[in-house]
Amino acid sequence: MKKLRILHNIMRTTHLYETLIGFLLYYFLTALIIWLIEPEIGDFGDSLWFCFAACTTVGFGDVVATSTLARILTVLLTLYGILVVAFIPGVIVSYVTEFYKAESNEILTVFLDKLENLENL
Repeated sequence: MKKLRILHNIMRTTHLYETLIGFLLYYFLTALIIWLIEPEIGDFGDSLWFCFAACTTVGFGDVVATSTLARILTVLLTLYGILVVAFIPGVIVSYVTEFYKAESNEILTVFLDKLENLENL
């Protein structure tokens, strides 16, 4: 539970929730638009599946975008998905690394302070 609280604090502090919410909104908006304009996609579930396959760069090929607008939206969704997948773990790892670096500097400062006052002990 403590690790989830730390993750929550990192995501709140670095505004990653906004990035994730923005991605999800774009994902569903793209799925809706593609469902409305693409003749091969029968229902909204198929459109969500197509967008999932596109943004994870798996691209199964079972559903293919044929219209120009749908292809452009798919490319943008794919690029957005790649950026989000790379960005969120990178920010979290960087934040944790800086936290541990600051913590080790604090421990080192306390240790050096005790070494300087060793004669007084």
